[in-house]
Amino acid sequence: MLKAVLLHPSYFLTTQSLAAIAKYGDKIVFEKHDNFQKQTFRSRCSIATDQGKLNLSLPVKHQKNIRQRYSEVRSEGVFDWNKQHLKSITTAYRTSPYFEFFEREFKELFDSSAVDLFEHNLKITKYLCDQFRIAFPDRYTESYQKIESTSEVLDLRHLVLCKGNTEVIEEKGYPQVFEERTGFLSNLSAIDLLFNLGPRHGLDYLRQISISAPF
Repeated sequence: MLKAVLLHPSYFLTTQSLAAIAKYGDKIVFEKHDNFQKQTFRSRCSIATDQGKLNLSLPVKHQKNIRQRYSEVRSEGVFDWNKQHLKSITTAYRTSPYFEFFEREFKELFDSSAVDLFEHNLKITKYLCDQFRIAFPDRYTESYQKIESTSEVLDLRHLVLCKGNTEVIEEKGYPQVFEERTGFLSNLSAIDLLFNLGPRHGLDYLRQISISAPF
């Protein structure tokens, strides 16, 4: 019997990661004790623009020659990355069917450029869970363990990788703002789903994404 599903909280998590939360519910356990890695969805998200997929990267403070735990990383507050990200998202989605319904509360996620990355990503994840009426899984690892998926523990931590993370995922298309120009873009931030389909139809979409154990 499946007892736990390991997952990383990420920056405006992907549709596939949110689909995992929707499917596995309180079995989700967020990884808290791994080392931070650059160029992953820990500090990056992807949105759809009229030019195709756009990656938004959150700048972080690095300590030279020292590995940082993900839970200890802070953003680089001297840059107005939060304003730049909000501007890019607003430009991309202001004509989407549901953006105006969430715009006011959504903007509050960009109030500060100085954030604790792990806690900020949890805040974003909870926000998205709330919008889609998904129970937020408030469970965390107590230590880092490198494991392989079994019948009791499903390791989905690879979903935080920007490349090579879809080997067990099946995702169908849904209407997107610039689909006629760019074609369907898969595994974007879940905000793309929220703004294009809304909470009810978006949740239906998440539930039909097939996420299966690789054993």
